[in-house]
Amino acid sequence: MTKQEAKAFIEAFVRLRNLATDDMSLQVPNLYPAWKLEVDYKTGDRVLYNDILYKDYIDNINALGTALISVGLKGQRIGVIGENKYEWQEAYLSIVCGVGVVVPLDKALPENEIYSLIERSGIEAIFYSEKFEPIMKKIKEEKIGNIKYFIFFLAKLLKVNY
Repeated sequence: MTKQEAKAFIEAFVRLRNLATDDMSLQVPNLYPAWKLEVDYKTGDRVLYNDILYKDYIDNINALGTALISVGLKGQRIGVIGENKYEWQEAYLSIVCGVGVVVPLDKALPENEIYSLIERSGIEAIFYSEKFEPIMKKIKEEKIGNIKYFIFFLAKLLKVNY
């Protein structure tokens, strides 16, 4: 990937989630527009999903890693917290495959422990799921730790209510 391509990717990658009013919130883009609708046989819910090939998987890991490096996170500690899902794996692997040091945070930790670990770990960025949005907002407002980038996972699986 050339510097110009990396810059174009970053521009596409950086979509503000507006946790606050500054430019430091990142949003993982939806790279998979080919949605399919099926019924979850266990719950009966209608679920949108898409197929992901291994080639796409590694391409997305590499693209995310390149984006993280291009915003200055090479060699830095980066946190990941959320449910077990594709975005978590993609973030985790992009970090460990040459970007920096991953700091996985247990999704079952109480809020005060999350604050403590973020402060003690020295992470520069954090990937998080929707469940942790209120916590991340509080961390950002109270300036807990040295986090420069708050990166929100977009859901790949959406429940559709009719």
